[in-house]
Formats: sequence, C-alpha cells, structure tokens
Amino acid sequence: MNDARQTLFRLALTYLYYGASICGMLPVRFQGARFEWCEFRLLWSISAGLCSIAAIGYTSYRIVTLLSYPMMDIVRHLLYCEFLIRFGVILMGYLSTWFYHRHLIVFGNVVLEVLNELKAFNIPTWIDRKLAAYGLFKLVFVDILMCVLFAVNFHFNVENDPVPWFERAMNVYVVFLAAQVSNACLFSLYMAAHLYRSINWQVRVTIGELCALDYVKNESLKQNVFKAAVANLSVLSRQHFRVTEFVQGICYIFGVPLALINLNQFLLIISRAAKTMIRLNEFFAIDVDHAVAEKIKCFSSELSINKLDVSLYGLYSMDFTFLFSALSTMANYLIIAVQFQIAEYG
Repeated sequence: MNDARQTLFRLALTYLYYGASICGMLPVRFQGARFEWCEFRLLWSISAGLCSIAAIGYTSYRIVTLLSYPMMDIVRHLLYCEFLIRFGVILMGYLSTWFYHRHLIVFGNVVLEVLNELKAFNIPTWIDRKLAAYGLFKLVFVDILMCVLFAVNFHFNVENDPVPWFERAMNVYVVFLAAQVSNACLFSLYMAAHLYRSINWQVRVTIGELCALDYVKNESLKQNVFKAAVANLSVLSRQHFRVTEFVQGICYIFGVPLALINLNQFLLIISRAAKTMIRLNEFFAIDVDHAVAEKIKCFSSELSINKLDVSLYGLYSMDFTFLFSALSTMANYLIIAVQFQIAEYG
C-alpha cells in the first residue's frame, strides 16, 4: 500500500474512532495496540447517549407536529416510520454499547490478534483495495453528503417551514449518529470480510505449493513442505473460526440496529466465508502425506459440521446462504401502495 493510500486509510480510521468516541458510541479506549476498559469513556458515553436520546425524541416530535408537508397520508406515514427507525437505531446502538462494552473489548482484541498472526504469511495489502474503496466511498460521500442534504433540506421549503434552527441542527445530528452506528457495524463486517479473504488467499497459496510437489522427487523436500503446510493450515483453521466468532458476536451485540438499517453487506461476507471450503477441496487431486491429508480433512469437517451460522432475527442467515425472507415482499407492497396513492391524488 503506497503512502497516499496509507494516509487516507489512517484518516478514515481516525474519523471513525474519534467520531464514535465524541458522540459516545465507543465507550472503550485504544491504547498500547489493544482495546481497554475506560471508566471515563463509559460515563461519557452514558451521559452523551442520554442527552442525545432525549434531545432526538423532543426534536422529532417537534418536527412532525410543526411540518405541514407532505400532504399525502402514505408519505407522512413513511416520514413517521423514518423518524421511528432512526430513533430506534440510535437508542439500540447506545444500549448495545453500554451493556456489551466488555464484549466489544474482547472482540476488538481478537481482530488485532488475528491480524498479527496473519502478518507472518506476508499476505499482500492490495488484495482488498476494492473493499477499502467501498468503505471510504460510504464514509466520505454517503455520510457527509447525507448530513449536507439534511442541513439544506428545509431551505427548499422555507416558505412553509416553521421548524426552528435547533430542531434543524438536531436533525442533522441524528443523521450523523445513525451513520456512526452504521459505520461501527460496517467496519466490523468489512474487517471480517478482509480477514476471510486473507485466510482464503493463504489457503490457496498453501494448496498451490502442495500441487507443485507432484513433479518433485526429493522426499526430504516434500516432507518439509508437508510439515509447513500442516502448521499453516492449523493456524488458518484456528483464525477462521475466531473470525466467525467475531462476526457472531458483532451480530449479537448490534443485532437490532443491524436489522433496522438492513445491512446488505452480509452477501460479501457469506461469499468469502464459503470460499474457504472451495479452496480446501482442491487438495483431493494432490498426492500428499497422511498428516497433511488429515489436517485438511479435519479443517473441512469442522467447516461442515460446526455451527457457523449467524442469524439476524430471521432476516439473514450466514450459513453460506442468504434468505431475503419478507424484505423483497415488503418492498413490492410499498411500491404498489405508493403508486396507488399517487394515482389517487393525480
């Protein structure tokens, strides 16, 4: 990764860390390359959260009661739903961080430990440039642009707009807070996707080295490669399950906010988690010794047998499948209802 990309990545991480800390969404401290419990951060999080929840509830009520537009009933109902969903995302985001802040410390340190162990494999940093670009695009364009749009939204309805400046500012703050909850979940899941891809890359390299031994006659060299493959696969197997436990924990902690903001990013994680089994199955055409074969079979059996699914209140299931459930049906009904309402007023 070149210097410009490293600088951009560090700026994005700094924004995420301090943005979440200032608004109270991160009640832990990062010090000495580890996450630690911090009483001051927790007290600040509770104070900022209670003040924010009270102010958001008040301003949402004021905006809904003062606005005279839109006139169509279904659009006004959608506006009410939007306020309720955003309030629910922020409320559950704060409650999740308060009740499970010690779990966040554990999961954060798990990711750091996995990253440190994977450094020994010299995995290239360019393998996830596209994923980093997605994250930065969401961070810069979506978050900032949404805040700007909400800030200028009332300007276009200035003649019919009785909402005071405080309510306007709080409306922008609500968008910023909801973005912090979304960013915390997205960053965790993007990091999991990156770790899965790194593991898959090293599994492919290891299997490729074993495939290259078909034309090697030196038995001593083969045994050395087999021993290295057993050691590498042992590490990769352990880290794969630690990453899965991390994803399960994040979905458990932020389950309700995730369900509310409808994270489609599960598709990315599912596809990468499933590739591990595909990479391992390539060994069947390779002539390897008993120890390597047993290790690969053990790894594959654990992937097949162990409970690796991550369920998000029935909406999603990360057992290498994706269930759309009622989501697409609800979207279709909503589109039909809007069309009927427009036709009625047209």
